[in-house]
Amino acid sequence: MYLKKKSLGLILGGGRLTQTLIKNCKKNKIKFYIISIDDDFNLNNIKPDIKINYNNLGDIFGYLKKKKN
Repeated sequence: MYLKKKSLGLILGGGRLTQTLIKNCKKNKIKFYIISIDDDFNLNNIKPDIKINYNNLGDIFGYLKKKKN
């Protein structure tokens, strides 16, 4: 079960699933962070909070730990 007072880190690309996840997080007032690997995130109207290349995948965990509420 997800607690709304915590934030959610989403590793996303693009397409309908990504749009649905973002839409539902906003609808349910869930604070979230978008993490994109390289340039795979392709929604024009939404920017990822952080972009990481394949060589630095371990940085995702450091970023999420820093954002932990």
